[in-house]
Amino acid sequence: MGSMETQTLQVTIRQLTANRQSEEARALYIKLAQFAHMRVQKRVKTYYSDLVSGPEKEEIVGDVIYQLMSGSLARFRGDTLPALLAFVRTVTDRCLWRVVHRKIREKNSLRTSNIDLIRDWNSQIPSPEHNLRLIPPSPFSQTDEDYLLSLFKAGSQADLARLQGTSRAAVTQRIRRIRSRLDDMQEQQQDNAKGWLKHLAWQSTTGGLT
Repeated sequence: MGSMETQTLQVTIRQLTANRQSEEARALYIKLAQFAHMRVQKRVKTYYSDLVSGPEKEEIVGDVIYQLMSGSLARFRGDTLPALLAFVRTVTDRCLWRVVHRKIREKNSLRTSNIDLIRDWNSQIPSPEHNLRLIPPSPFSQTDEDYLLSLFKAGSQADLARLQGTSRAAVTQRIRRIRSRLDDMQEQQQDNAKGWLKHLAWQSTTGGLT
């Protein structure tokens, strides 16, 4: 870092958080900003490319710099550059994870709202015109079809667990796996699944399931 070698790291940090006017402080600021930028770019490219956009990456780097300058650096007690970079890496990863965690929650929320057809697997009484609609082909495997049919016959997850002699948690886990496979289907297959499940619900309310 050039002239930074003429003074201790802690002195430079104090200068950086005070006014950032010295050559050493400016050099340290640039180095930390570049390090945070590279860390975010690498982590997103490796693990979160489908969750974090370009503008969001820049916002994360800005958040890292803000946290460092507003108090985090003042709490750093090391006296070597590798130790400081490790400290900045931890701050960066935490800022990145907060964004990733929020994006995952938003994605899961949208996924849940888009699959309300199987939310709690509760059937609804259809309107009369349902009787005139064609039944779409099921996109589920035969194993999943049989399990869903058993669930609708039982009436609830708790009843299915009791009938099969298993736990409610096991039933819930199985349903989650089916939901996950549904999420991975193409849009047309998901539409077919929606129609097929609605027909299954209609059959369960009219006594058509045997």
